[in-house]
Amino acid sequence: MLLAVEAVERFWQDSAPRRAMLSGRSLSPVARLKQHFHRLNTFNLDMGCLIGNFSAELPAQSRPVRAWQ
Repeated sequence: MLLAVEAVERFWQDSAPRRAMLSGRSLSPVARLKQHFHRLNTFNLDMGCLIGNFSAELPAQSRPVRAWQ
């Protein structure tokens, strides 16, 4: 299960610029949300979201995944 924690940590680090864009002040809140969802549409999410899938499947089985913050 430590591999799952490492995957989530790397995913979280790699997505930091996208999250930072949401809290920026250079665009209006609506424009930031539009830009965020436009960028999300460039990813292939046919199999779902890594964080969403992990949160639905792993917490009951893995204490390290439950403890990740």
